[in-house]
Amino acid sequence: MEARIGPFPKLMVENCAERKTYFNSQNRCRVESLSRDSARHVRKTHRLAELVSHEHHRDGFFDLLLGLLQLDPSERASAYDALQWPWNKTKNAGRKAADDE
Repeated sequence: MEARIGPFPKLMVENCAERKTYFNSQNRCRVESLSRDSARHVRKTHRLAELVSHEHHRDGFFDLLLGLLQLDPSERASAYDALQWPWNKTKNAGRKAADDE
């Protein structure tokens, strides 16, 4: 997850009972704590921004995705927030217009 969407929130790492096992002194995930295959996969993983098309960066979908995937629950978009997101409103407006025809 960290390789795709960014580092874990500091408070979440500090409250982890197995912090020294899974995180280093910079609060980054210890790749060496993973199995060999998992570590190889993590090293080859692209960041989320690289996986989402440029079109979706422009139309606001990427921002919605980042809001929903926030690791820190206090910063994560709620279901209500997601439904109010501009991207959702434009997509729903397009569907409603198509339904009205």
